[in-house]
Amino acid sequence: MKRSLLLFLVVFVGWTIYRYFANYSEFVDELLFKPMLYLLPTLLFIKIVDQKKFTSLGFQKNGNLCSITWGIGLGLFLIAYNTFIQSLRSGLDLHFLISLLSISSLPLLLMSFATAISEEVLFRGYIFRHLLNDRVNVFASIAVSSFLFALMHLPRLLWSLNYSFNLIVMEMVLYLLLGVANCCVFLKTKNLTSSIAAHTLWNFVYALK
Repeated sequence: MKRSLLLFLVVFVGWTIYRYFANYSEFVDELLFKPMLYLLPTLLFIKIVDQKKFTSLGFQKNGNLCSITWGIGLGLFLIAYNTFIQSLRSGLDLHFLISLLSISSLPLLLMSFATAISEEVLFRGYIFRHLLNDRVNVFASIAVSSFLFALMHLPRLLWSLNYSFNLIVMEMVLYLLLGVANCCVFLKTKNLTSSIAAHTLWNFVYALK
């Protein structure tokens, strides 16, 4: 558990400093700096501290199609739920539904995929798996890793988006629930591709809002 918390602290401090001082576009953040600040420390921990291979993060040679299907299924459920809630609040947004299928949305899909890889490798691949391997109760492992996942988004909400307190609380709850959902699909498939697929779809819809 100490290794998981130490890695989180290293990434959190680096990401917080970056978010406070940097003012680049979202594409630069997600495609360049997030992989550097999330993946590089994780890979160093895997290689130097744990002395294990990259595949120990939860990438499997077999069963990827089934895992991706589970992830897409969860992602589609999250999209449907999000669309339903939005329709209750302000009516059905046909422009939003059309934009989901538009070719002009492909750059956002790419950005969403890059974000999902960085965050899932760190939070489900390393932190969540290490908590389970350290014999931490599965429910506690889900709760801790999901809380840390939500907490990692706080610097962006504070300094990049300048959200109010109420909006920050709402967003943090959403991130917490996304973390729980991705932990569950990862537990089901034992393959990180499932949570990456679900996370990609969630990010894609979120980016289109």
